[in-house]
Amino acid sequence: MINGVASKCSLSNCLTCTSGGAICTSCSDGNTIVGGSCIACLDHNAISCLSTNLNYSTTCIPKYSVETSNTNSGKNCLPCADNCLKCDVNGPGNCDSYQCMIGFVQLKGYINCTACVNYCAVCDTNNLNLCLNCGPYRYSDGQGSCLSCSAQCQVCTSALNCSACQLGYTLINGLCYSSLNYPCAITGSNSQCSQCFQGYVLNGSNCVLGPSYNNTGNYTQCPYGYILINSQCFSCLVSSCLACDVNNECTFCEKGYFLT
Repeated sequence: MINGVASKCSLSNCLTCTSGGAICTSCSDGNTIVGGSCIACLDHNAISCLSTNLNYSTTCIPKYSVETSNTNSGKNCLPCADNCLKCDVNGPGNCDSYQCMIGFVQLKGYINCTACVNYCAVCDTNNLNLCLNCGPYRYSDGQGSCLSCSAQCQVCTSALNCSACQLGYTLINGLCYSSLNYPCAITGSNSQCSQCFQGYVLNGSNCVLGPSYNNTGNYTQCPYGYILINSQCFSCLVSSCLACDVNNECTFCEKGYFLT
């Protein structure tokens, strides 16, 4: 810092410095200060090490922990148990409580991670077959097993009851439909529209903006392609735009398009 203005550090791996950038006061991960400079720790899995002994690691990168044996020559960062995120308490080769990766669990009485059955995201600590959370794209059958959601569904409670769709799809009656032909959601064998996206209604074989009023006669929400301003729906001006802000700048595009 010179006259209240931050100066750029001239030394490599130096995050903060003084004296016009010539003396380092903090280093990037994997380095330690030695004589005002940042010197790399000898253990490439170390975040920090002793300035008096570069081979003596003090903190480690995720999924590693400092070995528990006390030696004067140094301490290395050793890996946690397989499929473990953190082992700072229980040490290398083990796993801390509730630190298993998704799809793994610590059974009661064990400190290592065991895979849940049927690719379950979170299972019971007493029963690997009992799934508590199936994760995205799947749902529980109520008896601890996981089944797949319908196509293009991200979150569901059953095969026919989707609550959130993947990007590029819209939810209608528990199922996901492509936004490609928006505002038409379902096209029949005669290529005519048979069902519209939320906010639109069928007028013959065409989808037109439908009512979504409160008891004062004003709009409370608008469909894709429109923005709600002062209780009225105004069309987005940008072509292929599904959502825009009050400045009519697009915030979400149709499938096959991206924002620039």
